[in-house]
Amino acid sequence: MQVTQGGNFAFHALMQMALACPGQATPIEGLAHSLGASPTYMAKLLQRLTRAGLVTSQRGRGGGYSLARPGRQITLWEIVAALQG
Repeated sequence: MQVTQGGNFAFHALMQMALACPGQATPIEGLAHSLGASPTYMAKLLQRLTRAGLVTSQRGRGGGYSLARPGRQITLWEIVAALQG
């Protein structure tokens, strides 16, 4: 199985969220910048991950994305499946 660029970005974004303080939202701009992706592209990827129940989003000041459940419970297959629709 070959992982797409989107899958690679999504995996690394989830890893960053897992390493963040529990319950703290990670801003999309920070994720995009650290991965070398555009914020618009990251928003599309994270929207799919949100629909799949892998991440949650928080709007407004201090908003961003965080894992919906512990990182140890999220598999690579779930990430790929969420992005493929």
